[in-house]
Amino acid sequence: MALFDELPDPRRQRPVESSLGTSVDRREEFEELANKAADSTDAEHAFLENKIELVRSDPHLSDDARARAISDLQRRLRFLADHKQSSRE
Repeated sequence: MALFDELPDPRRQRPVESSLGTSVDRREEFEELANKAADSTDAEHAFLENKIELVRSDPHLSDDARARAISDLQRRLRFLADHKQSSRE
């Protein structure tokens, strides 16, 4: 039996009154917000992937400009991936 199996589930406890006000468990609310943020990150990832394909196929860009634009977009994708990974931890 794990240590935390013995602890009561705080979602089943009533709100706690204190001198600062009432404490309410809002984990479900925050979880919903976090899921919306994850969906947003996925949409942003798809947008950046599409931009890379647009840049690759743009006949008006020089090879140097294309390489710089793709490098910048890939850097943004890595940032998103790192941010998404750190938000899961």
